[in-house]
Amino acid sequence: ITADGSFDVQNNPGEQELLVYPLLKTEVYVALSCLMTHGNFILKIFTIFEQVTIDLIYLLYRIFRQISMFKPQTSKKGNSEMYVICIDFNRDKFTNSFSDNLQLNSLPYSLSFLNQLIQCSQLFQFYQIDTIEHNLNYFHNRNRKFNKKLNKIKTQMLNKFLDQCQIRQLLSNDRHLLKTNIESQHIQSNNHRITRTGTFNNQHQIDIDIIQNKIQNGFFCLICSNNKINDLCHTCQILSQVIIDQYSSISHIYIGQLIANKQIVIDCIFGKQTKNIRNSCFCNRYLLELCCKIDINTVSLNENTIDLQSIRNSSSIEISNEQFEQLQRFARDYQINLQSQNGVYYVQSAPILTRLQASVIYVLTRTFEQTSVYVIPSSSPHLLFVFETFQKTIKHEYETIGQEILSCKNSTLLQFIHIYQLLDQQFAFNLIQANNICLQLKYVK
Repeated sequence: ITADGSFDVQNNPGEQELLVYPLLKTEVYVALSCLMTHGNFILKIFTIFEQVTIDLIYLLYRIFRQISMFKPQTSKKGNSEMYVICIDFNRDKFTNSFSDNLQLNSLPYSLSFLNQLIQCSQLFQFYQIDTIEHNLNYFHNRNRKFNKKLNKIKTQMLNKFLDQCQIRQLLSNDRHLLKTNIESQHIQSNNHRITRTGTFNNQHQIDIDIIQNKIQNGFFCLICSNNKINDLCHTCQILSQVIIDQYSSISHIYIGQLIANKQIVIDCIFGKQTKNIRNSCFCNRYLLELCCKIDINTVSLNENTIDLQSIRNSSSIEISNEQFEQLQRFARDYQINLQSQNGVYYVQSAPILTRLQASVIYVLTRTFEQTSVYVIPSSSPHLLFVFETFQKTIKHEYETIGQEILSCKNSTLLQFIHIYQLLDQQFAFNLIQANNICLQLKYVK
């Protein structure tokens, strides 16, 4: 459990510790009341000069096997923020630590505790004072040469942090935070409703036209939304042509290749399965909201007459029936239908929106040397994954995945590949792009 609450004390910063204490005390009481035996707890605190704060830390010192004071790299060096990391909770020692009116029952401190607390306080105090003096010195002695050096150091430290913490690039182009016209046109700043004229069907058609215009302008495209010019990428040009001409002869839209060439990191997550997908990190959230009244998981595949040879001129190296059946069984167990036609291995699917489906596609992508993803703009738009050239070198990965999943067989599996790998740009970029294109087609169809 993590408790990192705080509030604005800029009007009285010198009394921050006393002002925040009631919040800290309540956080500790609520968290420890919920925490299981041997559980861990993280508490954000500030200075540790007041007795009430020391009493609180001493409580944690007594009821956890180990506590540490820690200041993260992302925390500003000049402020007093730090985190108390508490390991291995002993619930028996927590009993009767608080009175009925939530007052902390104070106990005499041990000498060892006081010595460690003083050393810790002096250390953080030294770092904070040194940083403040350093900042003041350079603030009064700034020049162009120093600013250039400072920017270089900032860039070096940023790259070091990104590398050490394995921070990935945000693929959604901050789209989750956008408020489009269609979302805000019903609301004014004074919360008065806007009266819209015309019939419901007319209003609905206006909304559709607005969204369709955004689609044709590349608003939801990961490539076009980053362009500084108005030129659409090749994919969006084809998409616009399909939308404008409903009788278009375009049978498929090529999105790109998926790459999953890193050693698999297995991370099995279990939980409660949901029927309705309201959010996904594999598509634009606003597009998903637009399609929420459409059954996006239903794909009419009566059109098994899909001409794979026209899509891919080359074919995969065929694998044995036994190998294919093993792959097919593995994929089917997790909601993916792997098929074969004339030596070409493929998956036709609704948008891949869950981490479980993405995990299966990731493993299949590693199983074959090349994975291409297409959008099929039919009456029931869907995705097509085409796999080429089978690899036999990762059989042990399937066995490891199977063993991990069987260890928690009674729960519902939600994911088995680490989310960091699923969102790796080489794999996720074209998957997200394909999902977005497919959702746009479903909306306008």
